[in-house]
Amino acid sequence: MVDLCTLFKSISQHVWRFLELSSTTGIGVSEESITDGILIALAACGGKNVVVRKFSRNQESKNGADLEMWFHLKKKFVGLLIQAKKLDSSSNSYKYIDHKNGKQLSDLLSSASTLLIPSYLLYNFWKKHPKKQLPNPSIIYGCAVSNAHDIQPHLKKPNNTLQSMFPIETPFQCLTCDCESSDHAHLSRLDLRKVAKTFVSREEREMNDYNKYITDNPPDYVRRLLRGEELRLEDKKELKTSRIVVIGIES
Repeated sequence: MVDLCTLFKSISQHVWRFLELSSTTGIGVSEESITDGILIALAACGGKNVVVRKFSRNQESKNGADLEMWFHLKKKFVGLLIQAKKLDSSSNSYKYIDHKNGKQLSDLLSSASTLLIPSYLLYNFWKKHPKKQLPNPSIIYGCAVSNAHDIQPHLKKPNNTLQSMFPIETPFQCLTCDCESSDHAHLSRLDLRKVAKTFVSREEREMNDYNKYITDNPPDYVRRLLRGEELRLEDKKELKTSRIVVIGIES
């Protein structure tokens, strides 16, 4: 088992390198494949504090989400409903982010209950471009996160470019590492407020309006997974996606 900071760093680095190889070889890879790879890494290296399950497809096509993720500390929880999108390295844009003319995003927003923060997990690799003002290539952005409300203005060209969207992206590892330090060192203590603050919209963050997403009453299926129980049919029907991860933060 590795600590969460090291694990999240490793995941971002592997996604960046994987997409770099995809670009170099010309062999495309889907968001689903990358997401499943992240699940495998979390399950294999997360230890007893990480629970990962993947079920047969249920409502993913209806609610626009790829992954449900929960963080918990003792009796408190923060939940995320996540859509994954990959940067197209040939155009340096998220050209499929307006899937179904934006319906995928609107479905994500409407499906995220008061307990779930509607979020995006962005898979990135880009090269330095001599003619374009792009951010410097950075392996820590192999996985980045953003709130779905902040994504909404970026569905159409030219707002779906890397240059346009980069300011609303936060490295995935900043959930578990101290990104305010020069070397992104391990945090001395993780807490759910940091998780919630990272994923909420810019407006909510500026208003310090993120504590509302911290709950002591998650869905029953979350507690069942933590107890090592099999989910019931009614639990699976309640799930928003076919993939769920529950991550325990040690105090």
